[in-house]
Amino acid sequence: MGRLSRRTTGSTRSGVSRIRRPAITSPTPKAQPSAKGTPVVIAIMGLTGAGKSNFIKAVTGHDPGTSDSLTSSSQGVIEIPYLDPFRKLNFLFIDTPGFDPTNNDDFKVLQQIARWLREKYRGGLKLSGILYLHRITDNRMPRSSVENLNLFEDICGSEAFSIVGLVTTHWDEANRFDSLEECNKREAELSNSFWKLLIERGSKMHRFDNTSLAAWNIINSLSFEKKPLQIQKQMVDEDMPLEATTAGRRVLSWIWVLVSALKAWLNRARAALASRRSSETSMLNDNASSMASPTSVGTGLEQLSPMAPDFLPTRPQPL
Repeated sequence: MGRLSRRTTGSTRSGVSRIRRPAITSPTPKAQPSAKGTPVVIAIMGLTGAGKSNFIKAVTGHDPGTSDSLTSSSQGVIEIPYLDPFRKLNFLFIDTPGFDPTNNDDFKVLQQIARWLREKYRGGLKLSGILYLHRITDNRMPRSSVENLNLFEDICGSEAFSIVGLVTTHWDEANRFDSLEECNKREAELSNSFWKLLIERGSKMHRFDNTSLAAWNIINSLSFEKKPLQIQKQMVDEDMPLEATTAGRRVLSWIWVLVSALKAWLNRARAALASRRSSETSMLNDNASSMASPTSVGTGLEQLSPMAPDFLPTRPQPL
């Protein structure tokens, strides 16, 4: 992983050997509501590509992206009801839209998740667990993952960390992409650095190898204790607009950073074009009949390309 680190408080307890492969038998959950009662609501979160749909499919047999029998809200959140036939437990799995580092729609995604959480909290429905998924095959912890993790913490709030399961995914592909030893090192770094604060406050780490057994062992390890999230309390109990919540302010700060970087790049681009215009007046002649050729314009864009900020989806390319 990269050198990005997260500031944590306190010291790691000696019992942090929470990293283990799922047991062969499924543990019994602490709470066992009736199939006719309030469902056990579990939200699945993580960056795009972390494996949220695969996890839900391993649990329920339904692919959230293809099944017509699932409930898809207008906000992009998908509800997957499931009845455990052995224990007669009603579950409601929530497939949330993922934050995608390749686009700049983070606030829109946050709106989709926040609206669903607000509506359910107003209706008296609380989450019984949250699973945060992360690819173990990523050879470093990119800034986008660190930022998404910080946002996840802002959504939950420290009081809800105890109902969080931290799940590393793609273990079934570990030997194809990297050695198992490398994946073990990444897992240890997550535990000792990036996920340390969450673990110290009650979150547990798990491995998911894309099997139904592993998925159910992870679910059954949750306490099923119903807790409101920080963003729910802020939006409903404190009547805050989304942009005033802790999570909303974080995403808006990202947007302002992007806007500032874009403005700076545009200023540099204007300066470069002005300099080129003064040295090659024929390129931008006021006479419409003397328009620049595609070749010369392409050369100008090629010179501007190295100045484009990294967050832009694509840098300017020569014609």
